[in-house]
Amino acid sequence: MYKIIAKLLANRLKVVLGKIISPSQSAFVKGRQILDSVLIANECLDSRLKASLPGVLCKLDLEKVYDHVNWDFLIYLLRRCGFSEKWRKWIYFCVSSIRFSILVNGSPCGFFPSSRGIRQGDPLSPMLFVIVMEAFSRLIDKATNAGMLSGFSVGNLDRAPMVVSHLLFADDTLIFCEADPAHLFHLRSILIWFEATSGLRINLGKSELVQVGEVPCLEELADILGCKTSKLPMKYLGLPLGAKFKSKDIWNPIIEKMERRLAGWKRIYLSKGGRVTLIRSTLSNLPTYFLSLFPIPADVATRIEKIQRNFLWGTTEEVAKIHLVKWDMVCSPYSHGGLAIKNIRRFNEALLGKWLWRFGVEREAFWRKIIMVKYGSLEGGWVSKVPSGPHGVGLWKSIRSRWATFSKFVVFEVGDGSLIRFWDDVWCAEEPLKMAYPELYRIACVKDAPVADFVQVRGNAVHWEVTFTRLAQDWELESISSFFDLLYSANIISSEKDKMCWKPARSKGFQVKSFYTQLTSSGPGCFPWKSIWKAKVPPRVAFFVWTAALGKILTADNLRRRGMIVVSWCCMCKADGESVDHLLLHCPYAKELWDMIFGLFGLQWVMPKRVMDLFSCWYGSVGRHSVIWKAIPHCIMWCLWRERNARIF
Repeated sequence: MYKIIAKLLANRLKVVLGKIISPSQSAFVKGRQILDSVLIANECLDSRLKASLPGVLCKLDLEKVYDHVNWDFLIYLLRRCGFSEKWRKWIYFCVSSIRFSILVNGSPCGFFPSSRGIRQGDPLSPMLFVIVMEAFSRLIDKATNAGMLSGFSVGNLDRAPMVVSHLLFADDTLIFCEADPAHLFHLRSILIWFEATSGLRINLGKSELVQVGEVPCLEELADILGCKTSKLPMKYLGLPLGAKFKSKDIWNPIIEKMERRLAGWKRIYLSKGGRVTLIRSTLSNLPTYFLSLFPIPADVATRIEKIQRNFLWGTTEEVAKIHLVKWDMVCSPYSHGGLAIKNIRRFNEALLGKWLWRFGVEREAFWRKIIMVKYGSLEGGWVSKVPSGPHGVGLWKSIRSRWATFSKFVVFEVGDGSLIRFWDDVWCAEEPLKMAYPELYRIACVKDAPVADFVQVRGNAVHWEVTFTRLAQDWELESISSFFDLLYSANIISSEKDKMCWKPARSKGFQVKSFYTQLTSSGPGCFPWKSIWKAKVPPRVAFFVWTAALGKILTADNLRRRGMIVVSWCCMCKADGESVDHLLLHCPYAKELWDMIFGLFGLQWVMPKRVMDLFSCWYGSVGRHSVIWKAIPHCIMWCLWRERNARIF
């Protein structure tokens, strides 16, 4: 019963949480993500370093945060946030009804109540803890406004700067501060007050004071707080903070983690099918968190691909194995003849594209405001201006550089028309109007105005007013007629705001998977992947058949192409030339086996020229034997291959 009540209260609380929690807190609030804090921190640090201003970062560590929350303080905060007395009583009941038991000689001995703390695993607990940390956030803000603390300023002379004093993700706290002893004394006072009222404990022994720029008195500043010192780059929320653009060293933990996983897998025998599964489920996903924010250097991508490639084909430091299929083909979709293993470079681009999408649709997000203040935006606010100057330790310049590719898959839906550029944005055709009608764009009176300047909507009536610098010539009349037909066919909803839409899936919106598919797909594929991978056979057999369909198994002709000196003959029929198609389809022994199977099903079959063609036409079913029918090519080819190897070796 308690779980149901707690879930109901949590569902209600999360609706209003975004209204009472400061934008500096990124945890457990709808629309905010953990990576927001990392992006903001790197951009703030980049501005500070480029301004050559010294400062410090204070990274705080809180002890057993859920266990020490003061209930009275929590209820007080709920009252200050405007929650009713009834709601506060419900919350107090939820946090105070917990009972504990201890084991004595392996047996539980009674239950006793608690006087503080919130439950682990309770759906309410994360949100209640965020409310407790909001008190700390407000204290920092108040001290900053009073001049007792000063954060890092982001922006330039053209735009009013924003000051970021701190960032939070649940209990992970990062404070931006001047390298001034007075400010550190004020911060120390805030920490003491917060500990005394909230019940939380800050472990200064594990907390760090990190220098930004030249700070000669860092040790003295650290003594004020009683914490240790550190330097950039550092780890924040599991990601690098303050690392130089495209630094290779920050990727070493990922590569080391992959190599540790491989060390355990190499001790056991794994078939090719098992290796593919492990690459897809584990190796390809290990770098995802880093790839979601950092552009991967080409050398690092090559190294990770080499690790995956060697593991797939069984290459080790002691033994070199032949890689039968090119890695680009392996990373292709099933329909194009690949194994659908993620191409790490394209996957990185798709993940970074999510930031470009969020910039256009999350108008009130805190991280977007930071980017807007620092770089500005183009007309309409769908994308920032192109950042100038060196990369530094900022991340947005690299993300913004992907807009040219990303924008090909974006279209706009016109609402009031104030944010969509009439000639430059894609909103009523498959391309911008200036590209669809270049001759009309050249003679247009106004070329940089929004759609709203050209349209009048009165009820259901829509009237377009587009003026040109001269009258249309006879040969331009057809183009003008087509132009206005296109305008009047556009759907205008003036009561709504303009929207950015994802062209491949308008109803669903942007998805990383969709963008990755667009980046890796080169049109509809014709590879018969369903006939190969959907059959009920062991994965290693399906992998072998896939290799055979590509013509890559190591028959005599393929070995000769790789520079090996072997006798080019078929060990089954002793005929000249052993190719994949001959061995598996046209060899007399293979043909006899195929004819025997077809005879069992009462079929007459003419063998195609290639293995791939066989799978292309191997569709349909034979009554209740459809499962067997789909597995027949795999079984025959696997048996032929094993027999061939047994005769040779």
